[in-house]
Amino acid sequence: MIKRVAMWKLKDPERADEFIALLNQLDGIATGLSSMEAYKNISNSVSAYDVLFCGLFKTEEDLRAFERDSFHVDIAQQVNQMRITRSVVDCIVSDQTLLVD
Repeated sequence: MIKRVAMWKLKDPERADEFIALLNQLDGIATGLSSMEAYKNISNSVSAYDVLFCGLFKTEEDLRAFERDSFHVDIAQQVNQMRITRSVVDCIVSDQTLLVD
């Protein structure tokens, strides 16, 4: 399994809920995305990012298909207009390392 963690600093942090709503549109629609979560930051730290995305993919091929998915590309273009910067990490995870509610 592949986990993608992405974080954004927004031009206007007050728009974090709008940003997350755009990300949440990917759930169940974007090719290759098995599951996802998106959260708004609550930290006051100057080094904190405003929004966090965690996506889960069964294979690297699914991650690549997600990156090329036309709906994902459209959402990415919209959120990119709202951000200052983005950081991302893609990592291999085992079922045992996945957090479960």
